[in-house]
Amino acid sequence: MSIIESGVTFGTSPQFSVEGGYITLPITLDANELMAQALATIAANLPDWVPYEGHLEVILIEVCAQMVAEAANVATQVPLAIFRYFGETVLGVAPLAGAPATVPTTWAMVDEQGYSIPAGTYVTFPTSGNTSVVFQTLAEVIVPAGLSSTAAGEVILVATAPGGFANGLGGTYVLYDALAFVAGITSTAHSSGGVDTETDTAYLDRLSALLQLLTPRPILPPDFAALARSVAGVYRAVAIDGYNPVDGSLGNERMVALACVDANGNAISPDIAAQVQAYLQTMREVNFVASVISPVYTPISVSATLVALPGASPNAITAAAQVALSTFLSPANWGGGGQSPPQWHNETTVRYLEIAAVLGNVPGVDYVAANMTIGAGTPFQPAGPQSAQTLDGASAASSTATGSLGPAGLSGRAVSDTTATGEVDLSIIVPSAPVVMGYADLVLSGIVALPEVGLLTISAQAST
Repeated sequence: MSIIESGVTFGTSPQFSVEGGYITLPITLDANELMAQALATIAANLPDWVPYEGHLEVILIEVCAQMVAEAANVATQVPLAIFRYFGETVLGVAPLAGAPATVPTTWAMVDEQGYSIPAGTYVTFPTSGNTSVVFQTLAEVIVPAGLSSTAAGEVILVATAPGGFANGLGGTYVLYDALAFVAGITSTAHSSGGVDTETDTAYLDRLSALLQLLTPRPILPPDFAALARSVAGVYRAVAIDGYNPVDGSLGNERMVALACVDANGNAISPDIAAQVQAYLQTMREVNFVASVISPVYTPISVSATLVALPGASPNAITAAAQVALSTFLSPANWGGGGQSPPQWHNETTVRYLEIAAVLGNVPGVDYVAANMTIGAGTPFQPAGPQSAQTLDGASAASSTATGSLGPAGLSGRAVSDTTATGEVDLSIIVPSAPVVMGYADLVLSGIVALPEVGLLTISAQAST
């Protein structure tokens, strides 16, 4: 039978309290109190038991009480640290840093031969008994030959630690570093400007007040993208500032266009895109135009010959290279989709050397032959919630239309909209017309561009 089943209790569950908007738990930190509670509980459940100093059970309780007290002390600090970290990193609300006190001083020299007071020279001000506040010179000060002192208040001292404790100190300061040419140091005013570093309690109080003022209103383009990801079905979103999808112009004030994709990198369905647009319309500022567009997909074809390391299987290398290239060119991963959390950097160039690096990093590959070429098929922009825009700016068919941009048969993607369910079926089509292959980087078409896997012609050969 367990302790719980036997009905033995160890006190009631602690009730939390709210202080300054934050939950705190009453945690016992005193080891002696914890030990007394444990001994009292045992005595209450075992009437004939008497604790004696030196008995094993008493020693164990004493040791455990000390361990629990140390853990409890750590636990009391964790809630404050969690909220402080949340405020600093997630919300960007930095704690108010303290400031050290400063004081202007005049330094007398022992003669007029000319001296240099180094920056960072330590000086103290006695406050009481053997207690002093430490200052240091802010910058180097030159005392020219023929002068027996600095100008009045020329040497600025700054406290070595922030806080108001160093304020209000005036009179004679004591040189700490060994500078034999200094005869005396006198302030021309009292020290001032010291500010205490914000305590955890004060910071959390201020953070709580600021959180009550926050509203999810998009201001900057990334704000619109962040809000778009709140709509079910949107995995990634990128915002193009000042873009007007109607005429393809950029630089328009108070206008932003968003492209959204699902977890597989596919353009969201017209129904989901309409939900995004409607949501942004309710959140945007007055006279701010927010539109949703579809990214432009370009199938990328690669032809390469790989030379295997001795003992490596050419067939295994070919299969692994196909997977590596498909992963690299996948619209789900392009531009940061594989990061955690997923990002979307609107990268519009497929680089020749990056393709070579992907193939060269396949296990078993010795090197990539110099005959590697890459090429781009015909771009395609799936229909969106509004009319889809062709690459030359002309309006395509309605949002439920299917087809491709460019000559018939050259599309790298076909789209069929199932209006009954709102789902979009996206299927890859190998281009029926030859793709021009080359040895240069490929610039993708479209204001928001994504690659997709085209025709991969990869072969591997054994090393000779």
